[in-house]
Amino acid sequence: MAEVTGLSWGAIKGYFSKYGANGAEGAWTKLPNIVEGTLALNTEKGDKMEAPIEGGQNEYVQYKKSTFTMEFEIRAAVETGGLREKPIKDIDGVVDGVYAFKFIPESEGSRGIYVKRCAVSVEETYSSEDGIRWKYTLDVLASSDTTKSSIEYEHYTDPTDESSSSAPAA
Repeated sequence: MAEVTGLSWGAIKGYFSKYGANGAEGAWTKLPNIVEGTLALNTEKGDKMEAPIEGGQNEYVQYKKSTFTMEFEIRAAVETGGLREKPIKDIDGVVDGVYAFKFIPESEGSRGIYVKRCAVSVEETYSSEDGIRWKYTLDVLASSDTTKSSIEYEHYTDPTDESSSSAPAA
């Protein structure tokens, strides 16, 4: 059995890219620190389709594809140079365009998450205990390549670093 040296957990660095009119990912931007415990991938299992036969058994069972959402929160905070702005602009929770996201864990060499295409929405919350928070929800869209999954799990490097490739490591 291989020795485990790190899991995909802990401090996560997030990055996003907005798709351009040409259908390609644009420049990558680093997200501010994600609020602890708020980054989550949610799966809704695809509907079950059954082909019943006389006697109550199924001749065949098939599932439709699952759908996914990811969520995370960012705090409105004071940073060097002023107040933190929303990393992704919205109008009353509506975000225009299609985005890609990468979430890279702190454990060197462990797998990160690449959401290839998604629609984004944002909710604003406030409590006196936690201040203003922006909750981003990513509704994962089908991959443009029907032979591939809409989410990938690989080792990724910082996509804003010009000296490294953000493609999966070999």
